[in-house]
Amino acid sequence: MNELIDLYEESFGTPGSLIELTSEEGTTFHVAVRFPDAELEITDTKIVSLGLSQLTDEDGLDIELTLTTHAKSSPELVEETGTFFYQLFEQIKEDGGFRSGTIYKTGAVPGFDGKDAVIILNAGYRSQEWLNEEDYKGELIKIVPLFSVEAEELEKIDIENRELFIYKSKVAFTDPQRKQTSIVYDAVYNTWQAISVWYTEHQVNNADVLTDMLAKSKSEEGAQLESALPTDLPEDFKQSFNIINDTVRIGRYYLHDSEKIIETHQYMTKMNDDGEFEEALDKLDTAPEFQPVWWHAQWVPIASDSYGDMILLDMAPAPEGTAGQVLRHSAVEGPAYTGNPSFLDWLDDYVTALRTGQYNIDDEGILTEA
Repeated sequence: MNELIDLYEESFGTPGSLIELTSEEGTTFHVAVRFPDAELEITDTKIVSLGLSQLTDEDGLDIELTLTTHAKSSPELVEETGTFFYQLFEQIKEDGGFRSGTIYKTGAVPGFDGKDAVIILNAGYRSQEWLNEEDYKGELIKIVPLFSVEAEELEKIDIENRELFIYKSKVAFTDPQRKQTSIVYDAVYNTWQAISVWYTEHQVNNADVLTDMLAKSKSEEGAQLESALPTDLPEDFKQSFNIINDTVRIGRYYLHDSEKIIETHQYMTKMNDDGEFEEALDKLDTAPEFQPVWWHAQWVPIASDSYGDMILLDMAPAPEGTAGQVLRHSAVEGPAYTGNPSFLDWLDDYVTALRTGQYNIDDEGILTEA
């Protein structure tokens, strides 16, 4: 235990509070607290378990839990949080171990009004952190409190993608008094906003169209589109369609409006049913993420370019794929996996491409690949 405390102090400094608790088995663990410090520009309270990793055998669950809050926690609340840590640790243990993105309906989260669920994540964004960085021991796990409705929405997202939505939503998860929101909607909106800002700053042709759509109130276009298709839509695209539901240029592609999506889907499905693509199967490049077909009725065409190539959402993936993953469909070569497991991931990659100089703007405001 002293080793864990020493490791904590190396990472976070001397704890402002250190409370010893006893587990149901009679063994002890600690909860360390780092309080806000104006001189160090630390504005949040960070609560960390020390010793949960020692409540299992040597090959057991080597994790410590962390919770960050805007509030300055009282000793009573810290002790309550420690008990909460222990109970959550037992749930994680019952599940067979830690997996980033897992959601738990825990009941009331101490100090967080109305939050009765959590998502557990790597302490670093998409990266692991340990108390003992040298020997990779005492892996730090971040607890993010959620409203149950938020948890239910995130459960519609593949577990591997949830951390991206948490990060892109920019929700103040450490604020105990924050209001309930749609994390998926916020994440998609913020990503579109980043594209809009870049388009405006670089005077992209028709940048005002995107700005105007973002200024409108949230619509129900996503649900209406889904009801007109013979397949579900991934939650992130459905929320995106509540914001952006008209023609917008993304790189060399133009996003479709509702009419174009339905029309293209019906056209491609009929051609497939009529056997029009049978000869094309000979040149099909297969991959473990998507089914080895030229067209599938549960593919949703959301964008196309001037060559007839399309961007699809795959709602019938192969075993190694993810529902809602993004495919590129060449009119000549057929489908290929883009490497994006979700629409938001695809859109976020585009933001990165814009910011890293992968696109130029000509004198008429037209986007061209660098």
